[in-house]
Amino acid sequence: MYSENSLVLMSDDLQSTKSGVKTGYVGINGHISQIPGLSPAICTPPEERARGRRAGVLESDTDYVKLAKQGGHKGLLWHEEAITSKACPYQPPDWFCPASADNSKPGDEKKHPGAFQQLEPPFGTDSMSAWERDDGNSNSKEKNGDTLSNQMEKSQSPSQYYQTSKFKRIESVQVKNPYLDDMEEDILYHFSLSTKTHNLPEMFGDIKFVCVGGSANRMKAFAQFIHQELNLSGNPEELRDICEGTDRYCMYKVGPVLSISHGMGVPSISIMLHELIKLLHHAQCHDVVLFRLGTSGGVGLAPGTVVVTDKAVDYAFRPQFEQVVLGKVITRSTELDEGVANELLQCSTELQNIPTVIGNTMCTHDFYEGQGRLDGALCSFSHEEKLEYLRKAYEAGVRNIEMESTVFAAMCRVCGLKAAVICVALLNRFEGDQITSSHDVLVEYQQRPQVLVSHFIKKRLGLVV
Repeated sequence: MYSENSLVLMSDDLQSTKSGVKTGYVGINGHISQIPGLSPAICTPPEERARGRRAGVLESDTDYVKLAKQGGHKGLLWHEEAITSKACPYQPPDWFCPASADNSKPGDEKKHPGAFQQLEPPFGTDSMSAWERDDGNSNSKEKNGDTLSNQMEKSQSPSQYYQTSKFKRIESVQVKNPYLDDMEEDILYHFSLSTKTHNLPEMFGDIKFVCVGGSANRMKAFAQFIHQELNLSGNPEELRDICEGTDRYCMYKVGPVLSISHGMGVPSISIMLHELIKLLHHAQCHDVVLFRLGTSGGVGLAPGTVVVTDKAVDYAFRPQFEQVVLGKVITRSTELDEGVANELLQCSTELQNIPTVIGNTMCTHDFYEGQGRLDGALCSFSHEEKLEYLRKAYEAGVRNIEMESTVFAAMCRVCGLKAAVICVALLNRFEGDQITSSHDVLVEYQQRPQVLVSHFIKKRLGLVV
């Protein structure tokens, strides 16, 4: 099968070391490679072959092969001349900064005052290189973003502020359901809305703030209040309930603000949030902030104190929400946006008679047993056991108790929405279970989260400094 002259590698062709390990293949002539001069011989070579590459240049080689074996022309890759480059100044394009030095038009500035109002660009204002800016220093990023936002707010009206929002990073509303894209029509049943019967982008595309609360009457009152605070035209008493075709929830649109009721407890607000998030997605909204405005029981706080939630926690003080899906438990984080919470706390210092703290909010499944109340139809624990549980909650950072925060925080986080929970404490649970304050006092307490969020919205819109 093989001729005598065929080259076959046998076990004898492997050169053994002193330790007996074979180091490589060796041909019949003692070389690893058959190309002359490219590999040293494993076996003892003739004297003329022991001088390296040049020993492989033979008289029978062509001139090209001889040149190639010797490394090519001498100085082939050598460059005598040093190349110098001159730095050129960056010329910003017209769309980026119309008021730049080369593109400014003094004549037009006089004709249209404010038309060429110079704004800070979205990046490049911190004297940092791209890799320095992306080194993970989130604090400096937030500071630069806040500086830009403040400059816009101070120099522009609310309508101009929306026009220049393109300079900010756009945060779209994300839905985590691939089946929605294949649906010809998405019916938001509990809102009495549909993608086929309503033009959702035209109706809701300018929404920037969504405020939700349990009571339908309270959210109608908030819609009328924010209407007055934003100095919008029309009679606030004539605001129309967009969800009037259903008795499940109410919804009022006031400029860039949406006011919606969500009922009581996790199941009710969960249904509303599913349809609200789909509504914002279908309407192509972006950079939206959600607020839950409500009442709660305080833990170690005086009645009337407003709690801005840091983390929404469950009955075991864990920052998580457990959702049962197809018989399996899915756990989701309930951390809320820290920046929005701190901004709300700052807003509270600019207002009178709104004591505000940041703390954890415990979410329970019901109003009575789940919250350790002694005045329900059922009670299987003692007064001492109740106080012990509240002390453990306080030590875990819990400052108030309500029934919707965990699912609200979890769903907003999954869908990329910045959100905050702002609830007023109607009583201190260490001192009792029943709400004994007068009606007028309770009404004033319930208005405190509304006033705080209203101030936040007006600052974001540049209506107050």
